Amino acid sequence: MGGGLPPGLASMFGGQQQPEPDTTANNIWRIVHAAFSLFLGLYAVSTFTFTGSKAGRNVYTGETGAPRLFWIFATVELLLQSSRYFVDGGRLPVSGIIGGLGQMLPEPYAGYVRIFSRYSVIYTTVVSDAMVVLFVLGCVAWWKGLAAS
Repeated sequence: MGGGLPPGLASMFGGQQQPEPDTTANNIWRIVHAAFSLFLGLYAVSTFTFTGSKAGRNVYTGETGAPRLFWIFATVELLLQSSRYFVDGGRLPVSGIIGGLGQMLPEPYAGYVRIFSRYSVIYTTVVSDAMVVLFVLGCVAWWKGLAAS
């Protein structure tokens, strides 16, 4: 007897886990997402009267403020995520615990795990893009605070 874990279980616990290779397509998607987030943050700063102060956050922004920024962000994220799904052909990386579970479980449950994995990738990408926009807004608020003092 070998005394080791079965291959699916070993890959699930990291014994044979190989990280997702940095392919050209993955790098292009990262650059596109970062560029979109950066440009959206710069657009928000240049278009809206953003100071970062509490009084400025409490002012109703009307048609030209936060609602428009949200819809631009949501629309472009939808386009980016759906185009990535179609270009990749719906494939997901099979690494980590969730990828190992998706390979080991019987079919109805493996499909649920794959759907959960797909949505977790979408969630982390959207959150990271939103954090870039917030970072740009925070940098501008910090810069305007330094310039005012």
